[in-house]
Amino acid sequence: AMKSCCCCTSEPLQSSTHGMDPENGTMALNLTPSKETCCDKFIDVWTWFRSHIKSFIYSFWFENGIMMCIVINTLCLALDSPNISDELDGVLSKVNGCLTWIFTTELVIKLVGLLPTEFWKTKWNIFDTIIVVVSLVELHLDTSTSFNVSGLRSLRVLRVFRLAKSW
Repeated sequence: AMKSCCCCTSEPLQSSTHGMDPENGTMALNLTPSKETCCDKFIDVWTWFRSHIKSFIYSFWFENGIMMCIVINTLCLALDSPNISDELDGVLSKVNGCLTWIFTTELVIKLVGLLPTEFWKTKWNIFDTIIVVVSLVELHLDTSTSFNVSGLRSLRVLRVFRLAKSW
């Protein structure tokens, strides 16, 4: 009898064969599939992909690129004050938006590379998640309402502690 993989029918498998062992007349059981299933191929590709993402997360360029973004973010927060020109305020808002999406992308990449089980074990990842969520809320409120987001913005200053961790 033929058996298909759970996610496709284009690659049939031979089911486990039951037969008599000719030497001693007992039942023989062969549990080895004759073909690798598409699920097995997907798991192999996913494992390969995750291992490369994980290597990228811990790479010199990724870590230092994120640190550079934190420095830029800190400088932008330091420049932000009620007395700045509208032009500088516009530039800082655009830079803030870009950095928020960079930090959001970093979070997603880490979640994919580490999987949630490993990701949530690190307190810095929990801290980063809180800051990213606050930044996304701030970005939404800043663009959609007249709500004063300076209190939320001040929480992003805490990201500087991540720089201290790397020293």
